[in-house]
Amino acid sequence: MDLESVLQKTINKLELPTTIKRGYMNGKKIPELRIYSLPGSNVISCDYEGNKTEQFNFEIAMRSDDEALINQCLFLIAELLGDHDFSVVSQDNSFIFNTLQLTSFPHIISADPAGVAVYVLDFQVVVDTFNK
Repeated sequence: MDLESVLQKTINKLELPTTIKRGYMNGKKIPELRIYSLPGSNVISCDYEGNKTEQFNFEIAMRSDDEALINQCLFLIAELLGDHDFSVVSQDNSFIFNTLQLTSFPHIISADPAGVAVYVLDFQVVVDTFNK
């Protein structure tokens, strides 16, 4: 399923000061902006043919020594994702988008003595998937 990839491409259309990449932060670059799935995804419903409505948990994390930049980027992303008309389309027909719900506002989770901070934004996506 290409859900994470499609979300990444959609966010990168915002033309932020840094591009969002998939996967966890590696600390090799500042600023660093990442999207990744979280545990706890679940099946909401399933029909007799194996088609499912599923909920997936995602997190966007940003690491930088400029907290104003982090706030600017994550609030722009939150504005995009939180828009009532937000939608994405699968490029490989592996899902149909239903809803997206922000589950947190951007918030700090760590800061080191050098002034590098990490903020995260969490959200859930509900999609229909198909048994092929």
